Amino acid sequence: MPGRKKIGAVPFLQFLILSAVIVFLLGRFSLQRSVDQYPPLPRSVDVIVLGSGITGATAALSAAEAGVDVFYLYQDEPDKGGFPAFSPAFWVSGAPAQQEAELDYSTETMAEAIYQRTQETGDASLILSFSERSSVSLAWLETKTGMPFSVFAEPESNPGLLLPKQGEAAQFVTQALFEQVAVSVVESSSSLQPVKLLVENGKVQGLVVQSAEGEQLKIFAPAIILADGGYGANQVLLEELAGISEVTPRLEGGHQGTGLLLAMAVGAKTSYLDSITLLPVFLPAGEPVSQAVLPAAVVLNARGEQVAPGDDLAQTIIDAGGRLFIIHGSQTPQTGRSFNQLEEIQFLASGLGLELEKTAALVGELTAPYFVAVAATVALTPGGLVVDRQMRVLAADGAVGGLYAAGEITAGLHGSRAISSLVFSEAIITGLIAGEQAAAWARR
Repeated sequence: MPGRKKIGAVPFLQFLILSAVIVFLLGRFSLQRSVDQYPPLPRSVDVIVLGSGITGATAALSAAEAGVDVFYLYQDEPDKGGFPAFSPAFWVSGAPAQQEAELDYSTETMAEAIYQRTQETGDASLILSFSERSSVSLAWLETKTGMPFSVFAEPESNPGLLLPKQGEAAQFVTQALFEQVAVSVVESSSSLQPVKLLVENGKVQGLVVQSAEGEQLKIFAPAIILADGGYGANQVLLEELAGISEVTPRLEGGHQGTGLLLAMAVGAKTSYLDSITLLPVFLPAGEPVSQAVLPAAVVLNARGEQVAPGDDLAQTIIDAGGRLFIIHGSQTPQTGRSFNQLEEIQFLASGLGLELEKTAALVGELTAPYFVAVAATVALTPGGLVVDRQMRVLAADGAVGGLYAAGEITAGLHGSRAISSLVFSEAIITGLIAGEQAAAWARR
């Protein structure tokens, strides 16, 4: 009996030891294989769109409709309207409304009109290509919004400008495009901040971004579209590049110069970068200020001092400290969303932050109710990145492979002076071209 017990214990002990060794080895090597076989993979998409407003939305939609995966990294601010309110009309040639009116407004006519507005400083080839795409682009916009553009904004002076049949473009264009972007792109984010473009051997490889926690990540993509606007909202760049201050940041968001600086860091060429066009607008709506509202008005600067507006209203606003208060009385009542009606002079004094006696002296013979509006200037940037007809960003030795730009970040269409009536159509047309071309590059 004792012998049998001793013989049986040895195999059992060996079995336990062997089992432990096997478990240890399996665990160790299976973990090693999992690390080698399944390393953490970086994000990878076909096209990255760094955008804001309708330009970014159009570029993202255009690329997604071409059948590629799009990551939309948008730079909009939540409280911004997302639409350039100073350009509500679409500049187009060969539109149905023009044909029905029997207007011979050809592509060449449109291109010549734009080129003359640039005082012959624009890129003629780029302007012609832009004009050629205008009717197709407007048809795309009408399909997306469900609204025809058939009302002539300036039938006598510029038959190329069309307004929507009903309402204002600012009321429906942005919402319609962003709703469709939300279901078309693979993913979108506003929390990641661009750090630098990844470019090797003259071709785009992706984008380095930084999370809200400060972690830097790489997003790989063969094509990137820069569509976040110029630098009209960046006070530091406005001072450094154009030498101007007392300017109100762009009301529609974006325009911080982010894409511009990213492209310049990889050798992109720029043109007319120091050129700025100042546009007087009412706050907060962003409607342009007309000289017609100034006669019979009392005009005050930011310090509550009366000023006499000059012919250059934008310069008058800057000299006044960046704000003008335009006050009418019951003799010339003003309507519209830009003017607020105040029933008593004490309300006017309180709104201006002035003493009642001083306010009464300033307004003189104006009687209640008072109609008050605030005017400021915003900066349009006609220059920017040099692009070709395919919206490819150019460097000293040619196009940067896979890098595209659209909208106000680009140079060429406006020459040395921004054409405010061109901004809306520029956003749509160049955004569509950039999206199509970036998608084609990613699929090659």
